Amino acid sequence: MGLSVLLLVLDMFGAEALTRLVSVSDPRVSGKGVVSFSVTRIDRAKDTYASALFWINSGRRVRLTEFYGSIASPVWSPKGEMLAYVHTVRSNGKSQASVRTVSV
Repeated sequence: MGLSVLLLVLDMFGAEALTRLVSVSDPRVSGKGVVSFSVTRIDRAKDTYASALFWINSGRRVRLTEFYGSIASPVWSPKGEMLAYVHTVRSNGKSQASVRTVSV
């Protein structure tokens, strides 16, 4: 089914439409009810994908990271005050685990 949807988008809107598609993944809910998720989009200038990490609390959306490399596997600390995730930069192929303190 994925290929047929891709072909439909190409047919209806052209190849340019593909560069505006985004993917939302890895939703996680903290113990305080804050939702984190990653967003991936195409970086046309670098001809690659780029991800950023966001959270939503009480209807307010906050971007925690810039769109750069790949972000995956976010996990909240038990108290919901810190968020850990894996960040991979494609240029060097290395992954690193990062932890952010989040004021919610």
